Amino acid sequence: MVCVCEMLMDIIKHSFLAKFNDIKPIVCSKFLEELCKQTLNIQTDAKKNKLTFVPLAPACVVIRVLTPVYAARLPCNPRLWRYFGFSSCLQ
Repeated sequence: MVCVCEMLMDIIKHSFLAKFNDIKPIVCSKFLEELCKQTLNIQTDAKKNKLTFVPLAPACVVIRVLTPVYAARLPCNPRLWRYFGFSSCLQ
């Protein structure tokens, strides 16, 4: 049930993003085609279409999630952690 709800919410979210950013459906099919070509290691003529993974955003999420966990485990003065903005995890 959770997976179905997540899929439904993703469909709605991506539909709104595509509508408000004026992205045509043909763009999605071209994107899928490029991903399939890269997965199969088919050489394309246009080298600029290479889709790469940028790990900066997931790294920021991991740091943001793990920092309060780490702060809760440290046996030091909580006032120092409140200075850095982690007061929610110390209550």
